Amino acid sequence: MSSPGLSIREKLSYGLGDLASNLCWNMLSGFLLFFYINVALIPVAAVGTLMLLSRVLDALIDPAIGVLVDRTHTRHGKARPYLLYGAIPFGLIFGALFLVPFSGSTAKLLYAYATLILVGIVYSAVSIPYSSLMPLMTRSTDQKVQMSSLRTIGSAIGTFIVTASTMPIVNRFGTDKRMGFAVAGGLFAGVATVLFLVVFANCKERYQDHSVDGSFSLGGDVKNMFRNRPWLVTFAFAMLMLMRLGAMIAATIYFTLDVVKQPWMISFLLPMISVTYALSAMVARPYLKRFGLRNGCIFALVGGAIFFAALPLVEGRTIPFLVLYSLSSFCMGICPTATWTMQSDSIDYQQWQFGRRSDGLLVSAVSFATKVGMAAGASFIAYALAWAHFNPEVMTPATVSAVRWLYYLPPVVLMGLQILVIAFYNLDRLHPRIVADLAARSVLAVNQQALDEAGLARSPSKHGVPQFPGADK
Repeated sequence: MSSPGLSIREKLSYGLGDLASNLCWNMLSGFLLFFYINVALIPVAAVGTLMLLSRVLDALIDPAIGVLVDRTHTRHGKARPYLLYGAIPFGLIFGALFLVPFSGSTAKLLYAYATLILVGIVYSAVSIPYSSLMPLMTRSTDQKVQMSSLRTIGSAIGTFIVTASTMPIVNRFGTDKRMGFAVAGGLFAGVATVLFLVVFANCKERYQDHSVDGSFSLGGDVKNMFRNRPWLVTFAFAMLMLMRLGAMIAATIYFTLDVVKQPWMISFLLPMISVTYALSAMVARPYLKRFGLRNGCIFALVGGAIFFAALPLVEGRTIPFLVLYSLSSFCMGICPTATWTMQSDSIDYQQWQFGRRSDGLLVSAVSFATKVGMAAGASFIAYALAWAHFNPEVMTPATVSAVRWLYYLPPVVLMGLQILVIAFYNLDRLHPRIVADLAARSVLAVNQQALDEAGLARSPSKHGVPQFPGADK
């Protein structure tokens, strides 16, 4: 039994969810460090600790949200209710993030901690259910790749809008950068709220876990999750990917201002990540179909690392620098589409191998990895700047050199680690069999339920569903 086709409207609406997420997430990851240090004037070392602790604390919320999703059963489904009731609170709290209502250093720092942690919590309350939607909508890997591509395109568009328009919006207010950031944050938050509600309205859940018989505990789900090799690979791969992206984005502003002294490049380098990721998403489906998720990512990362490692050789030549940067970003853009597909396929593997899907738990744990990765990348840059005695008003040659290598070195090292991790992914050939087995199990489980209701004896099974040879291999 194949997965039913999804309408174009439904696929496009799903992609809008990542556009909504990235309008806010990329303003946070791309400009919050600059806002805290240069606008709110919070000490740089304190900002490093703030970014790391707040991200780790709110990431710990993700598994709780995932468990709630797994145990939610409403007329709207498991995941969609969170989009309906969480979109508006998310927009309001994010809008407060870029406000500075206090003047004292301690008060500003406490306000920053409170708002950043709250944003992480409400973001989890919509982003985890959103990510959980894909495996509830379809089991077809091909359709998942399509939806992941649209998700990557939505992410790229959101990132492009934020990176290209945030500073122009801020600069319209002249020297009052506090007001400029407040307006930009409020604007993006409002648009994101509307888009999350569109996802709720147009995306439908089609699959339920017929294998669940109520005998599974959270401890058992977590144990099975850590026995799920494809999920472990996805978890580590996603963390490294976002660590790389977080470090790159955080370092870009300082690299352009203090190393190459070309402020206009901010409005090229950051948006170009979005443009190239969108272009990569457009070719991801045939590319990944040809090479598979594992090999496709390896080839793309090797190319991305080579192009990025060549950047220092052309630092003083603008056109070659931008060309190599764009080629590297295009190669790296394959990874997000592959990651969302791997995440969804690993949920199918969880049900096939252990009799329990745990959509919300597995998605939330990958979200935890991305948040910790992004926080670690940005915090590493902040701590390294503090170690180099960074002062935005006085730039020494040693500080400039530190900023230069903070921009060049971490992305190449992290791409190498991603290659090592993805080499252990093993679902490319196995997943079609998993889909066929799960479809057959679903039919037999429904038939068994009908027999039970008719008073006939239940046939022996493991996990409450018929077993298939090889499911434990």
